[in-house]
Amino acid sequence: APSLAGAAGTYQATMYVAGPDGETPTDLLSKGLTWTLVLQDDGIAYSTMNVVSPQTGFVTTHPAQPGGVARDGDIVRFRNFEGHRFLTERTWTVTDDQLESVGQVVDGIRATIRFTRQ
Repeated sequence: APSLAGAAGTYQATMYVAGPDGETPTDLLSKGLTWTLVLQDDGIAYSTMNVVSPQTGFVTTHPAQPGGVARDGDIVRFRNFEGHRFLTERTWTVTDDQLESVGQVVDGIRATIRFTRQ
């Protein structure tokens, strides 16, 4: 059975800077984006991202269907998150109460993302 070996919990994005590879990145959290992950000991994970429209100020919620998560040493990998390739296409490092992906490129977008356990 999958195990998260102490990494289970609710995480909130505390850093999300991203932009086209080679260009100056944008701090998406300062633009109102929020992203929450819930990682369960049974290997099931939930992801919900809220995005604020710069034109209207309306918030759009982007929940993903539950996906899988597994830990191997200091690495956490997500799988089967339809529409949330920023989770599945990255390698995540786990340290104490944080998950982090630094400078990895997915679909031409370079991002550094950090989640902190709440």
